[in-house]
Amino acid sequence: MKPHLSIVTLGVKDLERSAQFYEAVGFEAHRRSPEVVYFQTLGPILALTSWDALAGNAQLSPCGAGFRGQRLMSNFRTAAQVREAYEEWLAAGGYSVRPPADREWGGYTAVVADLDAHLWEFIYTPHEDFVRFNKFGQLELS
Repeated sequence: MKPHLSIVTLGVKDLERSAQFYEAVGFEAHRRSPEVVYFQTLGPILALTSWDALAGNAQLSPCGAGFRGQRLMSNFRTAAQVREAYEEWLAAGGYSVRPPADREWGGYTAVVADLDAHLWEFIYTPHEDFVRFNKFGQLELS
């Protein structure tokens, strides 16, 4: 079996409020029910569902605070696009974890969090020897 990532599901405290947030930053809901909202992306599908239901499905406690050992990334073609996405997320109600800045390895990044503290890193890297966008606009390893 080839490794692949099909769907990323985020547990949220208020499904409707979180769905509105993700729509405000450019995601388009393709399927919606009272239990889950699905967004199509260039990569895996993004799903939002109840925090408690997601924990219950995994037979785990819903108590979670602080860093959760994950970070989602969105790569961009320019540093200006990183800044634009960062500002868009703040305007929609997300919050800054690390403002946009040049990085020591030559890239440009910012880290934001959504309404439920899920971390997203926006990144521009000029080094195509590591990753690049293919003809379909998807990121691939070089």
